[in-house]
Amino acid sequence: MDGEMREHISETLELTQDNNRILHSMRRARRWALAWSVIKWIVIISSSVGIYYYYQPQIENIMELWQTVSAMLESAKDQLNAVNSAFTPR
Repeated sequence: MDGEMREHISETLELTQDNNRILHSMRRARRWALAWSVIKWIVIISSSVGIYYYYQPQIENIMELWQTVSAMLESAKDQLNAVNSAFTPR
């Protein structure tokens, strides 16, 4: 082989090694990104569940209050309809 051919082979080898390093670093970065993404979602979901269990008694109280108010409004509506029907001419 002549000098020019060796130079091309050496340059190709150097570029191949550089590309290999770049590809390995890209693969490693993708793995870390996936790991952090999984950790992030685990933290988000677990904190949401924890917050729900922490505030569950208050949430149940508010739901009971809402049902009571809703029943009272329905009763008031029925009474108003009864009063309206009593004063409506037939």
